[in-house]
Amino acid sequence: MKPLKMELCAWGPYAGKEIIDFSAYHQSGLFLITGPTGSGKTTIFDGIAYALYGEVSGSTRAKDSLRSDFADKQLDTYVNFWFTHKGKEYQVRRSPRYRRPKKRGEGMISTNESALLLYDDQSISGVTKVNQKIQEILSIGYRQFKQLSMIAQGEFQKLLIVDDGKTVNERVDILRNIFQTQLYEKIQNMAGEKARSFRSQIRELYFKVEEAAALIPLDTEEISLALEKKDFATFISIVDQELVCWKNEIKEREKKQKQSEEMLQLIHKQEELKQQFFDVKKEYECYQEKLQILKEEKKSQEDVVKKLEQESSKQEQRKQLLSEKEKWMGQILEIQEKERIFQNQRQKITQNQDKQIHHEQQIKEGMRYQNQWKDQLQAEPEMFAEETKQLTLKNNLAQQMNELRKLYQKMQTFQQLQQSLHKAQMRYQEAKKRRDDRKTNFERVQTQYQDGLAGVLAEDLTENAPCPVCGSREHPKKAVRPVHAPTKEQVQVAQDAWNREEEQFLQALADARGKREAALQWKTELQKEQEVVLGEESFEEKCERIRQQSHKNDQYLQEIAQKKAEFIKIRRNLQRLEKELEVQNRQLEELKHYGQQQLQEQARIEGILVELKRQLPADIPDMKEIQKEIIELKQVIEQWDVIYENAQKKLQHLLMQEQKDTAILNEKKIQYRKLQVKQYSEPLPDAKVVETECQYQKQRLQRLYSNLHQTRDAMDSLKKKAIKIEKLERKYGIAGDVDALVNGKNTKSLKLEQYVLMAYFDDILKAANQRLAVMTGGRYELYRTEELRDGRQKNHLDMEVFDYYTGKKRSVKSLSGGESFKAALSMALGLSDIVQNYAGGIQIEVLFIDEGFGSLDEESLGQAIETLKKLSAKGCTIGIISHVAELKEKIEAQIIVEKSNTGSKIRNIL
Repeated sequence: MKPLKMELCAWGPYAGKEIIDFSAYHQSGLFLITGPTGSGKTTIFDGIAYALYGEVSGSTRAKDSLRSDFADKQLDTYVNFWFTHKGKEYQVRRSPRYRRPKKRGEGMISTNESALLLYDDQSISGVTKVNQKIQEILSIGYRQFKQLSMIAQGEFQKLLIVDDGKTVNERVDILRNIFQTQLYEKIQNMAGEKARSFRSQIRELYFKVEEAAALIPLDTEEISLALEKKDFATFISIVDQELVCWKNEIKEREKKQKQSEEMLQLIHKQEELKQQFFDVKKEYECYQEKLQILKEEKKSQEDVVKKLEQESSKQEQRKQLLSEKEKWMGQILEIQEKERIFQNQRQKITQNQDKQIHHEQQIKEGMRYQNQWKDQLQAEPEMFAEETKQLTLKNNLAQQMNELRKLYQKMQTFQQLQQSLHKAQMRYQEAKKRRDDRKTNFERVQTQYQDGLAGVLAEDLTENAPCPVCGSREHPKKAVRPVHAPTKEQVQVAQDAWNREEEQFLQALADARGKREAALQWKTELQKEQEVVLGEESFEEKCERIRQQSHKNDQYLQEIAQKKAEFIKIRRNLQRLEKELEVQNRQLEELKHYGQQQLQEQARIEGILVELKRQLPADIPDMKEIQKEIIELKQVIEQWDVIYENAQKKLQHLLMQEQKDTAILNEKKIQYRKLQVKQYSEPLPDAKVVETECQYQKQRLQRLYSNLHQTRDAMDSLKKKAIKIEKLERKYGIAGDVDALVNGKNTKSLKLEQYVLMAYFDDILKAANQRLAVMTGGRYELYRTEELRDGRQKNHLDMEVFDYYTGKKRSVKSLSGGESFKAALSMALGLSDIVQNYAGGIQIEVLFIDEGFGSLDEESLGQAIETLKKLSAKGCTIGIISHVAELKEKIEAQIIVEKSNTGSKIRNIL
């Protein structure tokens, strides 16, 4: 991946839109990113990392706070990045989630995170999809990209120098995270856990075998000795022999038990037959007597039924007379019901006439209220006109008050600008004083140095040798060098101090001028706006006048609102009244129509009454006499029907019972004859003696069965566990060997993960030494320590440096600050090479180095730059993030980040 161009908008310290053309630096290969501390140099790499992966490079700013605090509310926050990879060009645009002021009106608005990837006329949108596609294109994730593309300040010092006091040093953690060797650590843990698991299972199975053996109801010296020696084969053989003996005894006792049970059954059966014979004989005689009584009762009931059947004709006459009297009773009841309905109908007609009068009165009252409310609504248009006038005035007052608020905010801003200008002027005065003091000191030191320069030259003059100044061979009066004359280095230190103060003085001057111009410009704009907004009034006078007018306006609007509410209430009442009048008129018409129908219904009912009365006989008794006769007839009819029905049921029951008892008697007769045939004549043993023998055999068999089943179950469990123990011991033999091998139980105490890390570490040192030899003039070479310094750590990644000047190895901690930076830089570049090699040809053609050059002397700095130039000549674009002044002279291609109180800006120098 090689960057082409990046566009940052409202991003971090950058208030506006900044564009960096990386393609312009491809030819030189090496460029410098410089600027004051906190200006946003590292933010450039943050922009690339966020564009590709939606992450920042580890700065203190979180993803949700990337929007610039200096940005205008009209600007959106985003990063737009173009790059090439394997001959293809890509463009990715991302926006973080952030909150900004609304472009119109007041308040804040939230913007969600978004991402868009463009390439080969294709587009992919969505954060997740773009993340997946970028990782597919580059073949690495954010963590690897940062390791390959960014050498952060002091980060690789951790890889070079570690704390020996820690059990696992940082070097191991760094390499483990880079090369993901946690897999080998997991293999070590799994091997140890597997071996421990097998040991635990074997130990647990031995316990269970002993538990199973304890359940076997045998206790001999041979069995105890076999268990003690864990000789399961002998133990199983002894128990199996005992099981055979138990089985033979069980067969013999089962045979005797069966014979006893058969004899006992025969005895019981003979006793049951005797009892059944006596019972059946007794039941047979009983049923004979019962059947004779039943026949006599049946004959008597047949005579009763015949007598009742002879009286059935009288019962039919009584039913006919009852029907005729019930018919008269119905006609009388119908006449009474019709007379009741006729009276109700007359009452309904009277009630309907009263309702008509009431509705007519309500309609007249409603029409009076209707006319009254319509008169009141005639004043409504005037009220609406007044409301419109007052609302227009309210809007005008609100607009004027809004203008006053904005003017007040600008007045406050002007006061803040004046305060900031005053502070800048104070800083300018202080910087000017420090600059003048440093300049005076430099001129004094320089004068002293120049005054003493003649004495320095005179010290080397000899007789007859020409003077380097005047050429004379005679030196009658040599100049004498002052005792406290400064050296050239002291002069240079004084000049550097003056230059630093001069730079700070110019910055303070530019800052003060900028703030003064901003304050003057703001003051001019403020005066113009005051003339427009205030006119001849003061700010306080206009505020008070608008407040009073607003108060009076609010009172008018409140009164109008009350009137509007009254008009709304009247209009609603009027609408409700009109609906009620409409309903009452409709109901009045319905009542009139209903009254006509009731009169017609009354005439119809009166005609029906006349016809019903005409149909009744003239000499009919009164209603009470007819009711009494009907009740008496019903009682006689019902009593006769009940008597006849009960007689029939009883006769039928007697017939069925006779049939049933006859069948039972025949069955008992057959049983009696069969039992006479089954009687035994031979004597049998005593039942109690047979039962005692049977019980003894049963108890012994139960004990044998229990011992047999318990022993079988225990032996099955014991045999299975013995087989498992044998298999587990074979597996444990293999697992134990693997555990010892991968977990450092060997002569070198070397674990599997350490072996893999050693291989990676050796490759890194080999690649790093190629750069370190150039940067140190061939003096130093890094080595991995072969022997462990501390056997408790077991990391095998200790490191030392070989010094070709002394021909000895020593600790990397003995290197100076500049030498440590060279070694760390070499390690970082070597690590980048190895990661790319092991990652299957990943192409990352950009590298950012953040600070660290300040600790190098001029020669070392040149060597480091030369190494980086050789690396860039291979097609890699390298950006150095630094504010070291010497780098500005050595690297012409620069990205300068300029910092101000309104945000940072980027300036490109090619």
